[in-house]
Formats: sequence, structure tokens, C-alpha cells
Amino acid sequence: MTDKKHATIGSYQLVRTNRRTLSISLDKNGMVIAHAPLKMPLWQIERFLWEKSGWIAEKRALLQSRAKRMEQFDPVQGGKLPYLGGTLFLQAWEGKTARLDGNTLYLPEEGSVRAQALKWLQGEARRVLPLYVDKWSKITGLKPSRIGFGYAQKRWGSMSSKGSLRLNVALMHCAPRQIDYIVVHELTHIKHMNHSPAFHAAVEAVLPGAAQLRKEVKALSGYLELLRE
Repeated sequence: MTDKKHATIGSYQLVRTNRRTLSISLDKNGMVIAHAPLKMPLWQIERFLWEKSGWIAEKRALLQSRAKRMEQFDPVQGGKLPYLGGTLFLQAWEGKTARLDGNTLYLPEEGSVRAQALKWLQGEARRVLPLYVDKWSKITGLKPSRIGFGYAQKRWGSMSSKGSLRLNVALMHCAPRQIDYIVVHELTHIKHMNHSPAFHAAVEAVLPGAAQLRKEVKALSGYLELLRE
């Protein structure tokens, strides 16, 4: 059962299902969604929302910050695209393949701009990202069994229990130091297949300032969908 309610935090969506616990989430527009058991009293739900009002405000501010950051980028001819922490300007040209010249990315006139830009970014990822992996593998002594690439919607990278590393091509939107963090993060999973305090301590030991970089990368989650049709 889904219903719209109002509490001290503003309007929220109440979803009642056959579950045991109460949890909350925010959609991309900042609307609070309360996931509650079928028979939980409304006063108990709204007390929980009030107790979480600080967390809700923090998450809404983060969403607004992400939206503002993404406003400057528009993957259309004449638009902009983030690249290695900088900005590329997108222009059409008569060639059949994409071409980078300085801070201008020339894309074929025919076809989807997003598809053309993603194809180019995939090629860049295969060329550039293995260099980061090689650098940090030498420093840490942690080497993946293989490297793959994808365009996952919610993850910057992953490491399997067999040591197979998969990196998101959207990392090419990020600044080099942020790419360093994701690569070190995933390589550390070779030793720690979890996100325990020991894992975070190991990442920080290799890459001082990792905690701040983790926050920066989280704030760039909009990049994961920038070129998605």
C-alpha cells in the first residue's frame, strides 16, 4: 500500500508492505519514502522520520549539490562533458569517428551524441585506466587476475573473490586523484572482501586522505548516468 503523507519534514511517501522493520530512502528529487510494516502506527513512523530529520536534510543537500554540478554538463552537440576532472566541449564534425583536439571532442554528425561520446569514453577507459591499475598494483603488491570494463548504473568498480577487477568507464569523468581512490579501493578488496574498519585503514595507509576522496566520489554519482540513454 502506497500513500502520500505529511510530517514535520514535509511531504513523504508511505509504502506499507509485509516487512518487519521501518526504513527510509530518498528518491532523486529528494522525496522521502518511508518503507513500513503493514500495521505500524503512523505516530511511530513519523517519530522515526523526525529523529532522522538531520540525516534527511543532509541527504537532500547532497542531492541538490549533485544536481547543480550536473547542470553544467549536457551531452549534446555544443554541450559539455566532464573528462579527467576537467571539461570537454562537444562539437560535430564530418568524420566517422570521434576525435579529441585539446579540450574539444569532435563527434560524428550522424547518430546519438550520447552513444558516440560513450563509445569514445569506453576506448579512453581501456587505454587509460589500466595505467592506474598497474601503478597501484606495483605500490601495493596487489594485482588483479584480469581487468574488465563496463557502464554500471550504481558502481564505480568491483572486485570478485577470484581477483577479477571491473571498472566503470564513467571513471574517465573523474579527476585523477579520484580514480586513484577507486582503484586502490578495489585492489584492497583482494585482501579484505568487505568494508570493515581494517579495510578502510588499509586504503588510508596506501592513500592518505582516502576518506575525503570517498566523499568526493559519492558526490559525483550523477556521472554514472550522464551518458545513459
